[in-house]
Amino acid sequence: QGCVSDAVRDKVARAVITRFDTLPGRGKPQGTAWTVLAGIVAEDTEGGGEGDVRVLSLATGTRCVGVSTLALGSGRIVHDCHAEVLCRRAFHRYLFSEIGRGGSPAGGGAPQDILERVGGDGEAPTWRLRPGVRLHFYCSTLPCGECALVPINNTCEGTLVRKFQKEHQECGCSSPEPTPLRDRNRTGAKPASGMPEDPKQEGFGFHRSGVLRYKSGRSDTKPDARTVCYSCSEKICRWNHIGWQGTLLSRLISEPLVMASIVVSGPLFDLDFICEALFTRAGPAPAGVAPPAFLHTPVSFHLSRNELENVHGALSFAKVSTTGLSIVWCHLAGNETRPGTRSISRNVPGFHDVLIGHTGERQGLRSDRQGARTHLGGGGASETRVEPTDSWVSPLCKRLQAEDAVESLVAAFGSAHAVARWLVQGDGADRSSAASSRKPPQQHASKPEGDGDASAAVSAEDAGGEGRPSKRQRTGEGDSGDVGVGARAAAAAVEKAG
Repeated sequence: QGCVSDAVRDKVARAVITRFDTLPGRGKPQGTAWTVLAGIVAEDTEGGGEGDVRVLSLATGTRCVGVSTLALGSGRIVHDCHAEVLCRRAFHRYLFSEIGRGGSPAGGGAPQDILERVGGDGEAPTWRLRPGVRLHFYCSTLPCGECALVPINNTCEGTLVRKFQKEHQECGCSSPEPTPLRDRNRTGAKPASGMPEDPKQEGFGFHRSGVLRYKSGRSDTKPDARTVCYSCSEKICRWNHIGWQGTLLSRLISEPLVMASIVVSGPLFDLDFICEALFTRAGPAPAGVAPPAFLHTPVSFHLSRNELENVHGALSFAKVSTTGLSIVWCHLAGNETRPGTRSISRNVPGFHDVLIGHTGERQGLRSDRQGARTHLGGGGASETRVEPTDSWVSPLCKRLQAEDAVESLVAAFGSAHAVARWLVQGDGADRSSAASSRKPPQQHASKPEGDGDASAAVSAEDAGGEGRPSKRQRTGEGDSGDVGVGARAAAAAVEKAG
């Protein structure tokens, strides 16, 4: 995909942060609360050289729902509200907005489009990434899970600095001087079901390398409140191998959409380790897929944990906390100045949403929440009844994503019946293909300890599902483009639309 210069690297980071700063304050961290920011950016290099960049989607967030909430969601809650996952899901909304416009054959279409249509006369239309367009992914910190376990060289790096800072505060000593050591950063991400546990030895052996992990959570969390969403490292590793477009969009986009670069800010970065965590541990690159460039930018996000701790001083180590809300935004093709119909804001162009991370619901008034009660007065007596409401359901949930995808597909295919036939005909073939793709890549004897299981990162999620594959099959959770669930939900929506 060509070399990505330092200038483009920093331009990508600044573009995402600037776009975030232009959004309203609703859902943004306040006081000493921090969050993670992620964004997907398109770079137009047509004519050669470095081109302009444009933010397609962004999101913030650090929370997930627990097992009990996940099982009862019925496709109406968002299971994983980490920034990286929400950003990609919003990116899918953008892609469908382009596809919904129908598109023009190669060489046509709006100049700001990143896709061009390459099929459609007498067959189902297909698209591809327009020549000269490169995609970049930005994250304000290392993705959770394996990628966060980077080696550290002294006591003033990574999570260990908080441990030593606390010890010095308790004894009334001054700030500690950096002491050389061989260790690694810590993560709260737990080994997934069936994976070997962390040894928790002193130093570098505290964590086990190469195992699949669920997203982090408090150690004292009750079992039914724990998450079974795979860590962002596992998900990004998989997307880097098979594309960021999801399974349903894979049937519309002829080639995998892969990132030219993954840009990370923050104080920790180890190129070889991050490349292993986000790509090579899952095996060699598939044919036609080039690994992204992994880059470290000095451009920092002002609401990251590290920046807040630097601003608020040593005492902030005991005070900073994650925000419970997630902000999501994406550009909508052909809608440059108006808010989307599903947007939570009427003043922000594009799609804008705010979610409650631990419930997976859209933020709103208490009276709009699920099961809210309405009091009706009548002749001195009052009656209470439960009013049905869907205002708490985020358009990023599985069901509404599918419904909106259907609208785009109907516009692209010309009729609802054509979409229904296309979905039903493709579902059987995709099931067979998905079954064969679950076989893990060939193992490598030189992998680190525990990595015999890590190559399953490409196949374990099964179209981006959160939790064990069998769990995903039972609960219906998966990637926003999952054919097994998303296509059936879309076909049902077509049938309902009549």
